[in-house]
Amino acid sequence: MSKELATVEISEEKYPQIFKKGGLQDFIDKAKNAAKEVPDLTTTKGRDRVKTLAADVSRSKKAVENAGRAYLKELKAQPKIIEAELRDFVRVMDELRDETRKPLTDWEQEQAKIKAEKAAAEEAKRIAEKVEIDHEMALMMNEKFDRDMADRLAEEARREEEARVLAEEQRVANERRIAEEAAAKAKADAEAKAQAEKEEIERKAREAEQQKKEAEERAERAEREKQEAEERAKAEAEEAERLRVQRQKDEEKRRAEAEEKAKRDAEAAAKKAREEEAARQEAERKRIAAEAAAREADVAHRAGINRAAMADLIHECSLEEEQAKAVVKAIAKRLITNITINY
Repeated sequence: MSKELATVEISEEKYPQIFKKGGLQDFIDKAKNAAKEVPDLTTTKGRDRVKTLAADVSRSKKAVENAGRAYLKELKAQPKIIEAELRDFVRVMDELRDETRKPLTDWEQEQAKIKAEKAAAEEAKRIAEKVEIDHEMALMMNEKFDRDMADRLAEEARREEEARVLAEEQRVANERRIAEEAAAKAKADAEAKAQAEKEEIERKAREAEQQKKEAEERAERAEREKQEAEERAKAEAEEAERLRVQRQKDEEKRRAEAEEKAKRDAEAAAKKAREEEAARQEAERKRIAAEAAAREADVAHRAGINRAAMADLIHECSLEEEQAKAVVKAIAKRLITNITINY
């Protein structure tokens, strides 16, 4: 028995079967059975036997204790290992879930984008139509039109309010249903989870109150915008009338100024035409006079040269005056070959 106790060995695969409630009783029983041996203490061999039995019990205790401590250390490490494994598992599964859902998520985002763009376009169209209506109200300056427009805006505001109330009722119903489901689930869950669900419901209730407050603010804003639109339409009508009167005055002033300017321009043009005609006539007269003077000067110049040539012929050639005159005239008319008179 002591030999068995002294050589106790526990494999790791047996840890769960041994280290549990009552699992070590077998070792305790074996140690007690070994300790029942009563050697003869009067002899050296007997006393040594007692020492050996005690040592065997101690070694058995140490072997079991060491195995138990190792198993306990392993168990203490298990939560961290399990937590790390779960954390990696959750991360991988979340990534796989997101990757699997990504086409749908992308499609939903695209649809949301299309819906937002469509809503923005519709809102822009609605604003444009409203601005156009306001402008028509300002141009027509008709009391009945203003009254009809105000009724129409009031009707639109009423419809928007009805739509808001309906949406609010649907939202409250949905939140009530969610709250009931959350309450039912909280009843079946642990106390901590129930408290968390309760806080979530309270948060949603606060959000609902906030949304209700925002809806009321939107209604008030719509009413203010309606009043501002009516005031703006009235102001635009008054401004349009003032501009019309001012444009009429400006047009009359411009017409009078244009007529006065046209009259002045016509008088100036007539005066200029008369002056240009007088200047042209004076220039023509001077040209004719200059040409006549030039012709007279040329005639006189030629006559002088001819007279000098006649005198030379009379003096040098002993010609009679009529002969000399006939020669000079023939030369001047280029009737004599190779002989010319330089004027």
